[in-house]
Amino acid sequence: MNTRRLIDILAAGVITVAALSGCNTTSEVEVDKARVSPEKVRDWLEKSPSKFLVVDARPQAAFAEGHLPGAVRMDPGELDPQDPDPKFGAYKSVIVYGESPAYGRANALTKRFLEAGVSVLMLDGGFKAWRDRGYSIEQP
Repeated sequence: MNTRRLIDILAAGVITVAALSGCNTTSEVEVDKARVSPEKVRDWLEKSPSKFLVVDARPQAAFAEGHLPGAVRMDPGELDPQDPDPKFGAYKSVIVYGESPAYGRANALTKRFLEAGVSVLMLDGGFKAWRDRGYSIEQP
């Protein structure tokens, strides 16, 4: 492989990682502050489900196998922090989750919501923590 081609491939990779990681001004500390326990999320969804939008950041195949009740699936690239969909403002908060605590797609999506000024929380422990507690899961 020639040097120019290698540079092009590396540059494309850096741009992709930057886009997915939400590399603006939102830090990992801010994302960590947005974490909320599965117990709190379950309680909120039982008491006031219409106040929260639950967003699954996992791939479509994982979502189709099972997801939190009422969740919608969304890729991090679907949210433009400069022009967020006004529907997000209709909720007390958006709750984002991925497969596990270190799930990059959920972190990236949470950062994008923060950058957009949307009230967002991230399910601590992700889908794995929810499932491990035996909480309700929707399946097709």
